[in-house]
Amino acid sequence: MFLGYEHGKDVRMYNSRNLFSEKFDQESIYPFYKERFHKQFKYMMLSDFVEVLSIVSIYGYIFYSIFQQTIPLSSFVMYITMMTTFLSTLQEFGTEIFQLRNSMIYIKTYFKFLDEYKDQHHQKKIQTWQTIEFKNVCYKYPHSDTFALKNINLVIHKGDKISIVGENGSGKTTFIKILLRLLPVTSGDICIDGQSIYDMSLEDYYSLFSVTFQDYKLLSLSLEDNLCMGQPQNHHKIVKVLKDFSLDFLVPRLSLDYSKRFRKDGILLSGGQSQRLAVVRSILKNGDIVVLDEPTASLDVYSEKQLYDTVSETCEDKTLLFISHRLASCSFANHILFFEKGHLIENGLKDELLKNNGAYKEFYDKQLFLQVDKIL
Repeated sequence: MFLGYEHGKDVRMYNSRNLFSEKFDQESIYPFYKERFHKQFKYMMLSDFVEVLSIVSIYGYIFYSIFQQTIPLSSFVMYITMMTTFLSTLQEFGTEIFQLRNSMIYIKTYFKFLDEYKDQHHQKKIQTWQTIEFKNVCYKYPHSDTFALKNINLVIHKGDKISIVGENGSGKTTFIKILLRLLPVTSGDICIDGQSIYDMSLEDYYSLFSVTFQDYKLLSLSLEDNLCMGQPQNHHKIVKVLKDFSLDFLVPRLSLDYSKRFRKDGILLSGGQSQRLAVVRSILKNGDIVVLDEPTASLDVYSEKQLYDTVSETCEDKTLLFISHRLASCSFANHILFFEKGHLIENGLKDELLKNNGAYKEFYDKQLFLQVDKIL
């Protein structure tokens, strides 16, 4: 993060050259490295002490043996060479042991990562689906005393167009990460047609989804590589989708790098263009369930409506999940989920929720008033 190209402008504008060195001295970072280097220093001191002690002992023994005439003087060079080779080998062995010990710090995480993918050929394959059901799902972040999501019960039907709304921090993105199996449930279960998603092949499960994350990243590769992400794609389809999302000016530049980090002829896009490119990437993946997390944060009102119109038309036969704290996404949804402080407060059709005069109606009126006041 400290050296990332995308952070350069903030570092310069805020004149924060000394920030990272100051942060390094604070409690959260400095003690970790202090303890690590302290252990490394103790090992180096012990290693050097053993090496010096060995040299003094062996040299002393050789000279003593020569003085006592138990070994001939002509063998002196041979013994010195043997001693040097032995000490060098011993030092290399100690270094390897130390490096192995450092590597062991990460081995537990590595094996945990491998366990996520083991025996996937024995897990259930997803041929087709009709419903995704949340059964009393709760989630609490590590080292947190409060639940980010609490008692979520919900059924998503194939073909639904769902808008997930709520204020910042209400649990919308956490809900999506749990659905995508990026976070494990603390309690409860999620089932596809009655089968737990945790009994299904992870790779197979991921193939169901086309996702644009709120904090999406574009790689310093060609635009075509950014869109395909290593998967084979039809060039004509790429061109068509780019045109649908008003990015047709990029068609002649597909071979150029995104950013100028590695090539002088790279291309830099605006925030809105980059966000639309990320949406195009998810559309091209052609997953059965399209998830867009705050896909219009960098867009003006006109571009926002245009994007929602295009997504709705392009993904007419797919299940759509829009996550937003703005009302525009609700216009294209046939179902609304309203989150508040980790709870699914209201769930239903837009008109029904407005008639209920509940939390969603209050949220709706508040945003509508702010929009009218802004226009006036």
